[in-house]
Amino acid sequence: MTNQRMCVVCRTRKQKTELFRISCLNGQAIVDQQKKQIGRAIYVCKNEQCIAILKKSNAVKRLLKITANDEFYKNLI
Repeated sequence: MTNQRMCVVCRTRKQKTELFRISCLNGQAIVDQQKKQIGRAIYVCKNEQCIAILKKSNAVKRLLKITANDEFYKNLI
């Protein structure tokens, strides 16, 4: 239970392995695959619906104060 995080889109709690961790590296949004990048990060479910809403709502920009381009979202899906 200690490894649970909440998706910023659907607000459900899941194990860290079931979520993407998105963090900032040199001003760019990256998917932190080792889940050990230092600094602020957000978690999102590994499904197309949550990723589409994440893109539409501009949550990466709002929460991490960085922009994510279309290529970043294509790589998530």
